[in-house]
Amino acid sequence: MSKGKWMSVVIAGVVVCVVVVTGWWVFRDTSTPIGVDEVSGRFESAAGSAPGDPGVYRYRTTGFEQIDALSGARHEYPSETFMTITAGDCGPVVRWDALSERWIDWEHCGPDLAVTRSATYHEWFGIPDLENEVCVEPRPIGGVTGEVTTTVCDADGLLETYEVTIVGSEVRDVAGVPTETIHIRRISSLSGASTGTAEIDVWRASGTVLVVRMQVTRRSVTPSAVGDVTYSEEFVLDLVGLTPED
Repeated sequence: MSKGKWMSVVIAGVVVCVVVVTGWWVFRDTSTPIGVDEVSGRFESAAGSAPGDPGVYRYRTTGFEQIDALSGARHEYPSETFMTITAGDCGPVVRWDALSERWIDWEHCGPDLAVTRSATYHEWFGIPDLENEVCVEPRPIGGVTGEVTTTVCDADGLLETYEVTIVGSEVRDVAGVPTETIHIRRISSLSGASTGTAEIDVWRASGTVLVVRMQVTRRSVTPSAVGDVTYSEEFVLDLVGLTPED
């Protein structure tokens, strides 16, 4: 379901509740942290032992997402969140769990582990939205320093155009270990049912899909019957340890 369609569902759900329920109505929103045991349960075999191997990775986390629909709601992200790396049908799948109500995964099966598909999940006011985005051309996660690539990804008619810049190699400290990374910057714009922009900087352990650091700022606006609905998100993730835990 696209963001535009999802906003319509949210508004429609509120209207139905107001009509059906007499007296005072509170349309509740929730924000539920996820523990390591829950994400570890996705693995049927033992985790690997090298950076980027399948398993669970911890991240120091700051950030939030918020929406101004209805009376507005905000999800503060926990101080610790998790990424999992699993083997998919085509290549490694990386999933970040911020909350039960908010997660993203990326499928890496293009050339040089480029991203070919992603899934984004939101849940506001108890209404779920799973958005699958397929890239016309794989979105690169590596390349020559200074190289710029433009690709378009489609989520049920909602188009996201990415400009991907390979900033270059950088050494970052992870738990006292100097780690060679490649720094990638993605700037994207939305068109279709929603409009918006995102700026994302990612540092990956060289030659792997393992995220060492990620900085994200995004904002989108979706028209609705009751006016424009604005969504915004900001977060920073820093890897705690280079090897998977489970």
